[in-house]
Amino acid sequence: MKKKILFLTTIMFSLTVMAQVGVNTENPQGIFHIDGKSDTNGNTNISDDVVVDNQGRIGVGTNAPTTKVDIRSSAVGRGLRLQDGTENIGKVLTSDASGNATWQVNVGNQNSLYQEFRVSTASNVTLESGVVYAFPGIGNYTALNTGKYQVFYHSFLHVPPTSNAGMKSFYFIINNNGTQIVRDETYSYVEPNYHFNTHYSTVVSLNAGDVMSFGIQVLVGAPLTIINTLAYRNVIEVIFLGI
Repeated sequence: MKKKILFLTTIMFSLTVMAQVGVNTENPQGIFHIDGKSDTNGNTNISDDVVVDNQGRIGVGTNAPTTKVDIRSSAVGRGLRLQDGTENIGKVLTSDASGNATWQVNVGNQNSLYQEFRVSTASNVTLESGVVYAFPGIGNYTALNTGKYQVFYHSFLHVPPTSNAGMKSFYFIINNNGTQIVRDETYSYVEPNYHFNTHYSTVVSLNAGDVMSFGIQVLVGAPLTIINTLAYRNVIEVIFLGI
C-alpha cells in the first residue's frame, strides 16, 4: 500500500513540475508568468507582466510574445535600456558579425555628422599681427562621438587699400578643451582692397564630449579685416568622419 501511495505521489509531483507557474497570479498565461501588480485579467493590465511561453519566448508587457524577446511599452524610451559605456546621444544599437550589440554612431543622423559655423559681427574686426582672435559670433563645437573630424575654414578677409600687394598669411588655430592642437599657416598673394579668400582643411581626433574652439592669428600682411557685412563668408565646417 505504501508503495502505491509513493508511486501516485511521484506522478502528481511530476505533473506539478510540468504545469504552468504563476507569480502573483492564479491564472498564468504561459509556462512561467509574473504579474507584478497582481491585476492581470485575461489580456488586460499586462503592462507589468513577464511571460515565458511553451516555445521559450519571453514577453515583457505582453502575454503573447511573438519573438524570442518581445518587449511592449506604451511610454517612449521605457522599453529597453542598455548601458555598457558605448551609449551616447544620437547613437543606434548595432550588431557585429556574431550578433553582439553595441551603440554606434547613427550615420543617418546628419546633425551628428556635420555642423556649419558662420562668422557674424555688428562692426568690422581688425586683425593685428601676432594677436590670436576668436572668431566673432562662433561658439564652440562639442563632439558627440569619439573618432576623427575634418575641419574646414573658408576665409574672407579684407586687405586694406593702404596695404602693399604681396603675400598675406595667417594661422588657423584649433583648441581642444582649451589646449591648442592645431596651428597651421595659410597664405596667398593678395592685392590691396581685395579679399584674402582661401580654403583650408585638417583632420583632428576627438573623444565624445571634447569641446573645440577656433581662432585666427595674422602672421604676414597685417592688418586684415573682417568686414561686418561680409563676415558670413568666413565659414567653419566640422564633419565627423568616423571612428
